[in-house]
Amino acid sequence: MNQKIKNVLIILLIYLSSVALSLILAIIVGSLYSNIFNLSCANSIFIAMNFDKGCRIEGFIYTYSFLLPLFSFLLLKTKKALLNYFFGIVLFISFFFFVGYYKGLFIYLLMLIFSWLLAQGGLLVYKKLKK
Repeated sequence: MNQKIKNVLIILLIYLSSVALSLILAIIVGSLYSNIFNLSCANSIFIAMNFDKGCRIEGFIYTYSFLLPLFSFLLLKTKKALLNYFFGIVLFISFFFFVGYYKGLFIYLLMLIFSWLLAQGGLLVYKKLKK
């Protein structure tokens, strides 16, 4: 198989799996977000929605911003993984920047760093077990 086709298929797999898992885990992450930080999702950027929808949307965004770099750094090389992450998250970043919700930008940076560290740890363990 051609390497470019293989990379495109891997990138599509990363996006599809990130979106699918984020949709599944959105309710759990949104509820944890509101319970741990003692915040109401109704007081977030999605103030016009009721509690459940606001928590689901915030849970989806935070889960997606965690899973996308995790899968990218696990399956792609670092330079391609960063480009993949920024291309996949640019819509959310521009929306939060336009609205002035800078907490979301800070959370994206934290999720990127945490996902990168987790992926590097997983790759290190994989290399040790492979030997």
